Amino acid sequence: AALRSVFARLGASARLVLWIDDAHWADEDSVALLRALFQAPDPPRALVIASWQRELGAASSMVTALEALGRSLPPGAHTALAVEALRRADARELARRILGEREVDLDALLTESGGTPYYLTELCRRARELPPGEAARLRLSDVIGERLRALPPAERTLLEFVALAGRPLPRALLVPAAGVGGLARRALLRLGELRLARSTSLPDDEMVEPWHDRVRAAVVEATAPERRQEVHRRLAEAMMAVAGADPEALVLHLEGAGDPVRAASFAIAAAGQAEQAMAFDRAAALYTVALAHPPPAGALSD
Repeated sequence: AALRSVFARLGASARLVLWIDDAHWADEDSVALLRALFQAPDPPRALVIASWQRELGAASSMVTALEALGRSLPPGAHTALAVEALRRADARELARRILGEREVDLDALLTESGGTPYYLTELCRRARELPPGEAARLRLSDVIGERLRALPPAERTLLEFVALAGRPLPRALLVPAAGVGGLARRALLRLGELRLARSTSLPDDEMVEPWHDRVRAAVVEATAPERRQEVHRRLAEAMMAVAGADPEALVLHLEGAGDPVRAASFAIAAAGQAEQAMAFDRAAALYTVALAHPPPAGALSD
């Protein structure tokens, strides 16, 4: 109710835009909040933009709630805009601009890209370096895999940590966890040039994440299970070494490191934070983690 009042006051005096990105990841608590904010009568005056991946949104309660909210608005107050794949003719023109005079089976590349500009660009860049017959058999997973195998150790290490983090990672935490020291700056710049990782500047740090979900998936798949455990362990240790570590992130990494008992102890703290934020469904999920691996007797009182 307080947040709704704030939005109402803002919307009455300024142009208020609320953008919910990756709405497919929202939980039931977020859905309840959204309904309370914008339900009749007299909802705040605002432009609400929600974006999600279609293949993930089909099973998302948040997306369902957003669509229902849109249908409940007066005519003209709701617009659904689908960002479709490139049309075949547009995709062909993009590919031809990248390939130049290089003769390649465009139909094979267009089909593999699915009309996604990022995929098509990466495929065409690699196709320029291959004989026509090999270019026709090119797959995006092959392109990403080749880049991973060719990376120097520092770049490969940073990319493993970024991919397994599961969320954007502060550079101040990434670099000591990965142990690359003075090589980090050049390595991150190179990963950006290769379109494997990208950084977003914040007032006091940078957030680093994979360039695309397909990159994340390819890196995770190419990382051996024992190496995944090591990366999760080092991320957890780096987080615990600084004040104010996110207990929910620690749950993720300690579970990934094969330490479910310690993960359970942090799950209790994370669940408490979720309860305070009235994210009750998330709190219940975290308490389930805690119950699955109860800490030793006396640990809770400590």
